Amino acid sequence: MSAKDRRTDEQKLELRDLADELGWPAEIKQRAATGISDRGLRYGECHYAWVVMETFTRAYRREPSVTERKDLAAKHSLDPGNIAAEHSNWQRKRTKSVAP
Repeated sequence: MSAKDRRTDEQKLELRDLADELGWPAEIKQRAATGISDRGLRYGECHYAWVVMETFTRAYRREPSVTERKDLAAKHSLDPGNIAAEHSNWQRKRTKSVAP
């Protein structure tokens, strides 16, 4: 059973709300503008991995540690492997967007 299949309706709504609060909706053109891949389904696992890492970073003004990323994955029923894989892509894009 995949992480997506284990996600409750409440978790799905929470993740969508987080994405909307960030201004990272799932429409392909808008996702591409933020650096999120335009492949896959709307509100896919990669999109949510980026959303939870960015939400954490904005809330705590630092990037989540490895342990915190695992905790975020468990809290939101995301695949920990996906969070780990997407972290470097998210970090690289984030560094470009906040660089002077």
